[in-house]
Formats: sequence, C-alpha cells, structure tokens
Amino acid sequence: MKGVMEVLAQTIDRIRTGDRGAAAAFLTENQAMIRRRYRHKLGRAMRRLCDSQELVSTIARRFDRLVYDKAVRAESERQLWALIFAIGDNALADKGRIVQRLEQVEGPDSDIAREWRIRLARAERNRSDGMEGELDDMLRRLDDPMDRQVLTLWLMGFEHPAIAQEFGIEAVAVRKRWERIRKKLRAGAGEVQ
Repeated sequence: MKGVMEVLAQTIDRIRTGDRGAAAAFLTENQAMIRRRYRHKLGRAMRRLCDSQELVSTIARRFDRLVYDKAVRAESERQLWALIFAIGDNALADKGRIVQRLEQVEGPDSDIAREWRIRLARAERNRSDGMEGELDDMLRRLDDPMDRQVLTLWLMGFEHPAIAQEFGIEAVAVRKRWERIRKKLRAGAGEVQ
C-alpha cells in the first residue's frame, strides 16, 4: 500500500510541475470512474449535446491547460480529485447553460438557436476540442471585441435590453450589432442542413 501511495504522490508532484504526460496518464487510468460520476448527472437535454465520454474529454482539455500553465496546486489525492471534479462540474454547468439558453429561445432568434444547437452537438461528437472549440471559432469570426462580448452575454441568457445596460448603450444599438453577428456567423459556417 505504501508503494502505491508513493507512486501517487510522485504523480501529483509531476502534474504540479507541468508534466502533461503524467496528467494524461492519470486521467486515462481513472476515466471509467469519472464517467460513472457524471453519467447520472446528464439529463436528456444534456445527453443530446454530450455524453459522459465527451465530458471526460472536456475535463481532459481543461485539466491539460492547467497542467501546461503549471497552475495545479493540489498536494494530495483528495485535492487532485476535488480539482478534477470541480473542472467537470464547471464544464457541465457551462454546457448546460448554453444548451438551456439555446432551447429557451423563441421568436426571431429561434432559428439561429436551433442551428447553433445542432452545430455544437456535432462539434461535441466530431471535434477533438468539442463544443468549446466550436464556440471559440464562432467568437474568432467576430472581429469586434464588443460583438464577442454581446454574443457571450446572449449565450449566458442576457436579453438585448440587459446587454445594452451592461455596455451603457441603447437597446437598438445592441439589436443592430446582433443582426450583424448573426449574419457574420451564418456566412462563416453556412446553414445547418
């Protein structure tokens, strides 16, 4: 038992110093347990967007970034698991918020919401960087930083008047920006079939 604990302590030290291979090996060895933990947390709407394996991939991407940045501060197995599960919970919440927002949209934005929901689901299945990569691509297609912020706030559930208030501008200005954002994103990716 002591040998296992020493190996684990060495693995944690390697992860803390930026050893991405050690981090990947740790997650690979434990992915079945991580999947079990999240399998029951995924409701029907979330299962349409991602499954537990896709969530493990998201956890791995985010954890890898922390390891690369040497930002892992865990000193024990318990702290390491707390970090991994916090990453997973945050990823699940992020995905849930976006899916919920896209499913709630009615009116003039419902078509774009449906299109984006399909694109994000497809990205989760087909891209190594999943939904986050698709969202990054969408944001990169917007040259204006304010447009990127408007899209981010909209995805978080803010309505145009609230976004306008956030920027201290008129709601009509936000609506004009929103139309430009929609056109640019549709032109950049084409219509979803």
